[in-house]
Amino acid sequence: MIDKLRGMQFIDSPCYHISRQYELYIAFRSEYSEEQMAQFFSSILRARDDFRAFVKNNYRYGDTLEKVAQKANMSTNHFLRKFKEHFGMTAHRWMVKQKAEKLVKAIQAGETNAKLLADRFGFHSTAGLYLFCRRQVGMTFQQLTRHVADGQSITI
Repeated sequence: MIDKLRGMQFIDSPCYHISRQYELYIAFRSEYSEEQMAQFFSSILRARDDFRAFVKNNYRYGDTLEKVAQKANMSTNHFLRKFKEHFGMTAHRWMVKQKAEKLVKAIQAGETNAKLLADRFGFHSTAGLYLFCRRQVGMTFQQLTRHVADGQSITI
């Protein structure tokens, strides 16, 4: 293999490695079944190579969906299709649900200052936080804090 690589002339292109990856993938696909490939690659794939783990580790950085798709080396449309396939909902709906769950956890942890929570979760004002609570949690911010203080469970 080393001898073959020494004799190769590399193309000076920023996308050359991507075309080589596709070429290798096609060669593998022509020789092995999906099950064989899964067995072979499962031992060398890292957590970031798993789509669900990748999304969970990268969505929180405030990147746009386009940037997250780019990090995953996918087109935005392919990323959104794959997202729906893996999570069963649109990326936007999933991200809103994550935000609502984190908000409830913050309130359960004792954070009840609306202004601080609005800033922490990226709302422009407390009015945005109140509207978010009503739409996504199904109750006002005050009702939510009372429910949590009373120890009642919140489903999102």
